[in-house]
Amino acid sequence: MDYESLLGKVPGHLKNPAEFRTAGVKGKGKLAVGFGLVKTLGEEAAKLGSGKALLVTDKNMVNLGIHRFAVDPLEKAGFSVQVFDEVEPEPHVETCQKVQDLTRKEGFSVVVGLGGGSPMDVAKAASLAPGNPREMIDYMTGTPLEGEGLPCILVPTTSGTGSEVSPYIVTSKGDKKLFIGNPLVYGTVALVDPLLTVTMPPKVTACTGLDALSHGVEGMIGKTNPLTETFTLKCVEYVFQYLQRAVADGNDLEARYHMSFASLFGMMSYTQGGGLYAHSMSYILTIDSGVPHGLGCGLALPYTFMFNLDNIAPILVKMAPLAGVDASGSPKEVGRRVAARFKKLVSDVGIPSSLEELGVPEKEVERFASDMVEKYYRVNNPRPMNPEEGLALVKSMWEGKLVEIKG
Repeated sequence: MDYESLLGKVPGHLKNPAEFRTAGVKGKGKLAVGFGLVKTLGEEAAKLGSGKALLVTDKNMVNLGIHRFAVDPLEKAGFSVQVFDEVEPEPHVETCQKVQDLTRKEGFSVVVGLGGGSPMDVAKAASLAPGNPREMIDYMTGTPLEGEGLPCILVPTTSGTGSEVSPYIVTSKGDKKLFIGNPLVYGTVALVDPLLTVTMPPKVTACTGLDALSHGVEGMIGKTNPLTETFTLKCVEYVFQYLQRAVADGNDLEARYHMSFASLFGMMSYTQGGGLYAHSMSYILTIDSGVPHGLGCGLALPYTFMFNLDNIAPILVKMAPLAGVDASGSPKEVGRRVAARFKKLVSDVGIPSSLEELGVPEKEVERFASDMVEKYYRVNNPRPMNPEEGLALVKSMWEGKLVEIKG
């Protein structure tokens, strides 16, 4: 990637970084979005520590040389940098434990996470090590975190996971997803440089964009209030306006810029009360066959709308004009059209829109439905779900039919 050449092509009206300022961001913390921000990584790190820095990333970032965008400014600022590049696409809890052991042994002063959601989540796990001496699996299975960790700087190279502004770490152990959700998990600094996202190929762009959309929508449905509505509606607007452009042309800098904001807005909404059945299906698909998280979320989201239609139609009406949907008629009529439009977006960006199209055997429907209700039940979903309703929902996902599911 010719970073400097692309930096010179940034439209004038997008050149000034945007910095988010609010209660909870104080001292040396920062959230900023802007082209060229990765070049400031060294000076941001120097405000937080000195000596040794740990860079957490994955082998793809190293093989492509993208890790140098973090290593070079850190070294220029006087840090010696150790690279941990063993993060899997969907990290295991053992990987988190390995990087925590490394952090406790080496005496780093700052941790940097570079990549998609997985490297950033593992970086957050690494940063927690000094203040939380127990095994990672303990914290993933209910033991409360005990204290602050090392300063942590998060630099996303995708626009969808929102890990750079989330209080979550997501891993897996065997056949189950595990989570930490705690304010101690938040990074210290998030530097969101949209230029780094031009390295995403079309499918990754599509999957991460659908992940952002799912975060935003599920946040507002899970807890409807002015905060979630503000974040969600802007997320929906940007995804429908810019995702297809970013998929079609990875160097569309305007599209990349706005998708970076869609990612932030989506996670900011999600952290208020999200996590619905689109995410449950994604976890099942990821554990079962390694399906990318955003693909599973995007595929399952329109069907989740239909399951909740009686409860969420007024919310979908607010999204209709942003998705290019006719908002006339009854709320349920509009809601059905919105669900269909979301499903069309999934197809339009080249992602399967049904479990059958994805290649899931029909015989798995019952098992998936059981996992959805038993492993990943969603207390914030507006409508409770029993096993029979779960089966009907997964069946509709397999068949690709947007049908209402009666209780």
